[in-house]
Amino acid sequence: MSEDANQIRQVPERCLQCIAFNRVLLIRETADGGADLATALQPLGLQVHVLASGSSLAQLDEFDYEFVLWDTHLPAAEETAAIRHLLRQCPRLPIIVLTNDAHAETAIELVKAGAHDLLARPFQISSLRLVVQRALHTRRLLCAALLIPGVPAAQVSPVKLVGRSQPMQEVFKRIGLLALRDESVLILGETGTGKELVARTIHRHGERSDRPFLAINCAAIPENLLESELFGHEKGAFTGASQRRLGAFECAQGGTLFLDEIGDMSLPLQAKILRVLQQREIHRLGGNETIAVDVRVLTATNKTLANAIHNGAFREDLYYRLNVVSIRLPALREHREDIPELVEYFLDRYTLPGSPRPAVDAAAVWKLQNHHWPGNIRELENTIRRALVTANGQAMMERDVVLGEPASCSRIGAMAQCAHCQLAQPNNQSDASHGVDTDREPELEIQLNSALQQWFAHQARSPSPAGPDTSARLEAMLLDAALKFTHGNQVKAARLLGISRSTLRQRLSKRLPQV
Repeated sequence: MSEDANQIRQVPERCLQCIAFNRVLLIRETADGGADLATALQPLGLQVHVLASGSSLAQLDEFDYEFVLWDTHLPAAEETAAIRHLLRQCPRLPIIVLTNDAHAETAIELVKAGAHDLLARPFQISSLRLVVQRALHTRRLLCAALLIPGVPAAQVSPVKLVGRSQPMQEVFKRIGLLALRDESVLILGETGTGKELVARTIHRHGERSDRPFLAINCAAIPENLLESELFGHEKGAFTGASQRRLGAFECAQGGTLFLDEIGDMSLPLQAKILRVLQQREIHRLGGNETIAVDVRVLTATNKTLANAIHNGAFREDLYYRLNVVSIRLPALREHREDIPELVEYFLDRYTLPGSPRPAVDAAAVWKLQNHHWPGNIRELENTIRRALVTANGQAMMERDVVLGEPASCSRIGAMAQCAHCQLAQPNNQSDASHGVDTDREPELEIQLNSALQQWFAHQARSPSPAGPDTSARLEAMLLDAALKFTHGNQVKAARLLGISRSTLRQRLSKRLPQV
């Protein structure tokens, strides 16, 4: 076994050691002091080791500590340079900066340097513990991510179709059936579902793959320019036509022309497209020459063309010419099970070259899977790119996922409220009306997750087997905690747990003794 392979094999063991030791590195100007911070972190089971900022960090290993508390009074430039140097050596080691300088410029430079979090003095002990718990959560996600390394960004295809769900598998099968045929294909689907990507995939797997692929968005080009864009023009054909210009049909000769948003094309231009498809020839604007064209035409629309035909906005004969075969792309809300894979793909694609790909918090994935996605995959892609900025190259947490307003769901259908909106505000009442402090929910989730991580760490380093099924033991603890909170009232306990009373009683009859 090679040395590199041996290091990879040892990663899981070292990650468990990192979790087990619960060691924190405190960097100060001098190696003394820090007792107040050690006392504050003691309830979290953390041991604080102090190191002078001038000491050599060359031998520091990123698995020696859970995270770093940076508590120096260096000039801003020196501090950011030192943090960058440390992160080059230990890229997965979160750094929390305790600072006396709360100016925006300083904070921006520290975050740019790679600081995981900032805490301005003076601060409350509770604030310090909350920031530390976030760092612990991030650290353990980063360690877990090493067990299944991500694909380096340089090896990721620029664009590709992603999805293992049944709806996407049907799309893949249809592409495979149509790729080697030369028929026209109408691609249907909402905005942002990836219609152009499907067209490019059909072209790439077809017999014309070595010839040009051109895409024209019919809705993005003014009507008076679209005809010239498609068919070209001769010199002097109109004011400003100073020379001959070839159109998309000629430029795509032998290849594929993709007409996106074909439903927005005017009726006169539709007639000319129909003639091209029937006669396989064009005339440039202002010219008399007949030019034969050999182009496969793929089209797409987010409109219901049957309604457009009924309203006289789309030619029925052109519809049947274009719709020899159709592919319908599902909306993202119809294949939510593909969201985790899409998240991994976009993280691989947009992580900066040479940087480690961020790990992903399970709560962040849950939040993404429960959004309605009116903008579909394009909206998800933009959400991940935005989250990468705030994640600062480390773990992508739930707070990094900023979603659009639920009210935007009304754009995609006639329903006044989608299921996501109804879940967000049950019975049209906010949590505030019931006196629930929703601002504390993320903090409580972090505390609960931290406690679970400590439990798993204890199990991992235990010399004896874990005994009964861990999930059953945790469930038993959860049931007992709910009954204790409700003073034994099973109806209230079941309501707290989100289950029926009969389910609660059934689980109580099978539960294991509390540990």
